[in-house]
Amino acid sequence: MTFTTIRRGRAPPTAVPITPLPPVGAPTPLLQHLAGRLANHVAGLWPAPHASFVTAPAERRHLVLVALTRANARPLPVAADRLLTAALKTAIAEGVPSAPAGLKRVLSRLGETGWAAEDYKRLLWVLSFGDASKDVRHAETLTAERIRALACLPEPLLRGRVGAWGLDEPGARLAGAAFGMILKRFGHEAAAAAALRWSQAASPKALFEAIEDDLLPPVPAPPFPGTERLKPVTTRRDVRRVAARYENCVRDLIPRITFGRSALYEWTGNPTVCVELVNDDLFGWSLNEARLRRNDAVPAATREKIVAELKTMGVHVGVPGRQFQYALEAAQDGQAWFPHGADEVNWMFGG
Repeated sequence: MTFTTIRRGRAPPTAVPITPLPPVGAPTPLLQHLAGRLANHVAGLWPAPHASFVTAPAERRHLVLVALTRANARPLPVAADRLLTAALKTAIAEGVPSAPAGLKRVLSRLGETGWAAEDYKRLLWVLSFGDASKDVRHAETLTAERIRALACLPEPLLRGRVGAWGLDEPGARLAGAAFGMILKRFGHEAAAAAALRWSQAASPKALFEAIEDDLLPPVPAPPFPGTERLKPVTTRRDVRRVAARYENCVRDLIPRITFGRSALYEWTGNPTVCVELVNDDLFGWSLNEARLRRNDAVPAATREKIVAELKTMGVHVGVPGRQFQYALEAAQDGQAWFPHGADEVNWMFGG
């Protein structure tokens, strides 16, 4: 599979104004349950008690609703009873002319109750992508929510089967927004390459890690080479591994690390400690936080060893620059104060 161009001109169904079908009949509560917002139009075809429709298999009821959606306020292209009685392949061809391949397969997997017209339009649009809709055509069950999510994806992502893992709508919108950002910043070739990489992800987690990697620059070289016991964490993958081991919010540091505002180190003694440095406006590289697994406090003896090695590296350990700035502003207003360095360091180690 390759992506060489970003195709233009085809918009998802959400971009097309939808003309509501006029009500044409009075549905019973049962028909309203089975046909949803299209119940009035079904009632115009089969008046109460709507026996032919309500007793039909679910796949036939969905076919009727798809045909009504495709007709869009125009007369059906076939007698309504043909949709329920003709061979299914024939009924689809007559009721939904030029229907995409795969419609016959999915009709029996849409559940017992009808969807909204907008969702049927999205379903037809997704199915129109041929091999790209394979995961939809072979799904054991399909929901309107899943089709809405797929319809949020830009065409290159849909063709790359990026939604194959059943992304929900927010996840699909996030992936689509990231693709749009790359397209805007770096152009069509870079966006096509990103779509190809994302299509090869083995899970939703891997997908969003790949997206994050494409949006962020490479991790810069660590500000200090470290020591025998204090080792720099130098790649996004290793940052994620450290976050998993320590079960804390270290993963949130990835953007700050990649843009050079933070640097992550690990104390390899016993116990191991995750150490974050920040590029302080006044002091340069400074200790920000150091924690054990699950953000537990670092024992006093280990603190002393870490502080000693940080100082040999030239790292500032003490009152941060922002506290200096706050104190100077307060002093100018006649309210001078200044924190004790030991208290600040105690907080940095979780004490």
